[in-house]
Amino acid sequence: MAGKLKRFLVDQGLVTSDDAQSGSTVRTAPTQTASIVSTPRPVATAGIADTEYVGVLREAMAQSTANGFKEFQAQLAIFESVAGMDEPMRYRTALTALSSSSGIKRNDIVKASEDRLRLLVTARDEFAHTIEERRKQELGSNEADKSATHIEIDNKRKEIQLLEGTLQQLEVKSQTINQKLTAATSAFSSAYAVVEAEVRSFLSKLTQYLN
Repeated sequence: MAGKLKRFLVDQGLVTSDDAQSGSTVRTAPTQTASIVSTPRPVATAGIADTEYVGVLREAMAQSTANGFKEFQAQLAIFESVAGMDEPMRYRTALTALSSSSGIKRNDIVKASEDRLRLLVTARDEFAHTIEERRKQELGSNEADKSATHIEIDNKRKEIQLLEGTLQQLEVKSQTINQKLTAATSAFSSAYAVVEAEVRSFLSKLTQYLN
């Protein structure tokens, strides 16, 4: 994994420093790349490109050792401000100047460009692999936590059901106790009334008869 890409993924929290140091890369199948000079590819327009990612990808391409790409771009930049030159003329003029000064030909530039495209595809595949591994790791852990939480909720529900059953039994017991105590109070009150009436009647007679 390229140095800047490695550091960037660590900074983004997509990999740990240990993962990055392991240097594990993704194996990619050989890519059939058409000439990027003769066959322009459509440019993605969805969203705005993140400047950090753009920098990382450009650095990944810059790891190419094939000559021709940077040299040709440098020549193009020289003719960029020349008045009266359209883009096809600038390309042809830059190629002529480059071939004369360094011997670099059109095919060299094409091969160098395709080599950078190869490195770009590799960086893309490494990034996709990293994202997928991270997704599996974090989602797997998250799903396990969700399952454990569901189990805990089910256990709590069962515990609540048991507690509700216990509460219902206690309510019945309270009703039974209240009924028992109410009956005892009623019986005692009736007995008290009888005995009290007997004593009061006796006192009344004593007062009346023994005055």
